[in-house]
Amino acid sequence: MARIILPGESIFIPTNLLPNSKAFGTGLIQRKVAFVEERSAILSLNDGVNSPPIAFSKLHRNLGIIIVRIGDFETEFVLLDPLAKSILHFSRLFFDDSFVKLLQVRSIAELEAWLPQNMATFSHLVLVGHCDAKGIKFSVGGNVTPTDFSNICGHNPTHKLTILSLACESGKASFAKQFSKLPFCEAFIAPFQDVHGVVASQFCQSFFAHSFLLGESLTIAHRHARQYTPGSTSFRLWRDGNLK
Repeated sequence: MARIILPGESIFIPTNLLPNSKAFGTGLIQRKVAFVEERSAILSLNDGVNSPPIAFSKLHRNLGIIIVRIGDFETEFVLLDPLAKSILHFSRLFFDDSFVKLLQVRSIAELEAWLPQNMATFSHLVLVGHCDAKGIKFSVGGNVTPTDFSNICGHNPTHKLTILSLACESGKASFAKQFSKLPFCEAFIAPFQDVHGVVASQFCQSFFAHSFLLGESLTIAHRHARQYTPGSTSFRLWRDGNLK
């Protein structure tokens, strides 16, 4: 959701807000702002046609999803890969492949080699893996704590990500409190209890739908995703070490 928009900016717009929305193929498209009227923007579409005025709250400045599947050998085929791919294919309904990527790693070193150079392309990071009180489980190198993650992008990154962890119990204070304080973490959403893969996938998809298509704030999208996800698993929202 963009707060201030200027003429000439490239901005994401939900295609369901546009005339003839079926012609665009994806849930969101990126177009330049032609005019601004108070708290609404008019975007340049195809063939010199402009959009109707659309409220700033429905528009997004920077969007992109990186899904990180953290392998453990034992459950990759039956759980982690299907879960990660369900998020990948759902995300492709929003954007073309320029704004969505699945990264499969088994060690923190692989993530450290890729993420700092590429994170500015994305707004959201989805972690698919396993977690316990000692940290996220990597098949190579063992458990990784929030402190270990802090070394990936340094202490003064210029870009922050909203991070959704689908790993069981990663929403507990023992992990989430510190993780949400990492310099590259805008917000951290994760399950407090064990979570079934089906429930994890539906929560993530619901959160993205409310955020991207409906233009809801992070807090409201999180609340609605919890409300419309079956089961008793509680997905918690942490920011700067505080449970929201």
